[in-house]
Amino acid sequence: MKVRCSALGQVMTNSRKKGELSKTAQSYLKKCLKEELYDTRITFSNKYTEKGIAMEEEAIELVADRYDLGFLDKNEEHFSNDFVTGTPDVITSDTVRDIKCSWSLDTFPAFEEDIPNKDYYWQLQGYMWLTGKEVAYLDYCLMDTPALLIDSELKRLEFSKGSELTDVQADEAIKQLTFSRHEPALRVKTFRVERNEEGIEAIKARVEECRIYINNLKNK
Repeated sequence: MKVRCSALGQVMTNSRKKGELSKTAQSYLKKCLKEELYDTRITFSNKYTEKGIAMEEEAIELVADRYDLGFLDKNEEHFSNDFVTGTPDVITSDTVRDIKCSWSLDTFPAFEEDIPNKDYYWQLQGYMWLTGKEVAYLDYCLMDTPALLIDSELKRLEFSKGSELTDVQADEAIKQLTFSRHEPALRVKTFRVERNEEGIEAIKARVEECRIYINNLKNK
């Protein structure tokens, strides 16, 4: 088996018990085995992932504008080696970039110095390994929420409130989910990650442990 780069953070978590995979890793591997046995991909979606998918290409354009990078093409090529697989969002001559669309200002890491979610560090290590790059960037973007998701959010607020929203309340809710009124410098937060060969070796070792765990599951 190979681990998707987007799931490396799950398998790289350390267990509290020595010599054992973490519960998070075990849960991921059980899902992988189910997908294999039933030949069905288990998908997950919520309003956060829906916004990210819908706004990804516009977010790439925003990053290019923010850093004056010219045209950045969304990557569609899937990469794989003996241990991991993945599809980076953007590949340039010397870097890879991964794009994350924050749901709201509250989830946008405007002043963070380190990556808020360490899972993304491992994801980027996987991407650099697959593409042979030495540097990766993680771009958090504040994008306008798609109209359908805004409508759903307004309905959710009305249900919670037990009555229709006033025009003022609706306008405020929409304002909290739209950000194009701000300049690109306020809408993009980027973290730079360098390739870590020790980390890549750790990924190799952990994937081997995952394979042993999967085989044991199959033999039960």
